[in-house]
Amino acid sequence: MPEPPVLFVVGDAESDRRGRLERRCADAASSHGLGPRFLERPRGAQDWRDRIVTEVRSAVDEGARLVVAVGGDGTIGAAAQGLWGTQAALGVVPTGAANLFARSLSIPFDLDSALEAAFLGRTRAVDLAVADGRAVVAMAGIGVDAAVVASTTTASKEALGWASYGLATLPHLFDRPRRFELRLDGGRATKVEAQSVVVANTGQLPAGLALSPMARADDGLLDVAVLAPRGPLGWLVLLFEMAQSGHLPVAAGRPGPLQARSVAISAEAALPRQVDGEALPPGRELAVQVLEAALSVRVPLAPPRQRP
Repeated sequence: MPEPPVLFVVGDAESDRRGRLERRCADAASSHGLGPRFLERPRGAQDWRDRIVTEVRSAVDEGARLVVAVGGDGTIGAAAQGLWGTQAALGVVPTGAANLFARSLSIPFDLDSALEAAFLGRTRAVDLAVADGRAVVAMAGIGVDAAVVASTTTASKEALGWASYGLATLPHLFDRPRRFELRLDGGRATKVEAQSVVVANTGQLPAGLALSPMARADDGLLDVAVLAPRGPLGWLVLLFEMAQSGHLPVAAGRPGPLQARSVAISAEAALPRQVDGEALPPGRELAVQVLEAALSVRVPLAPPRQRP
């Protein structure tokens, strides 16, 4: 009888590194009696996400009960969208710059440990969010956060990891605040001035920080953060307060942290937007809703120590 298939969805990586990753993944699958298949995220293709979604669904139709995303949050989100509505589980091998989804679920960054969790870990039901028809495993945002995502290069992320986003933030320290309207769960609109509004499905950030102390991957709620520092000094104060508290602080005159099942954001003008570290076309609107316990993820039997 043929081996049951396991599909590995491999994100952007330098060719030699990708080859090593795929060999290790193939060996792990074979050792568990599974036939490895690989889908590489096509570099530069505008429809790369649609291709991944289609191939993941085809693999599940052909009998795959495990799909392993090897990459960052964007690649993981595309694989999760393909699994949405199926009984198959998602394994995660985090190789991206920020790896917010993996951090939130205590998935290890060591390759062998991550593969062990994918094949032998327990299955945990977590929430999935949807923004503009795209699955969101980590965060979606509009404003400066999305502008930073758009300006951070692949080479910078490979060289500096999550610190590359900090470097890309520097040109935006003097950006003026924008006017936004927030509508939570279809309620009354709240008007704010901010650089960015971020909606999180999972709230863990690098360096042991969190977007909100209330954020959970399986609480059926989205966490909304309004980022409103005033100039470079304001950004420094914000970072200092986060380092002190471990999460985004609540400032006078700024709502937060907020939670809801659906969030509708309207901006005064078309602004950059992003989903899971992938740029969307600029727009004035961003609508996000949560799908409770919509995704099954393989996680370690015992939480590992994470890297900073």
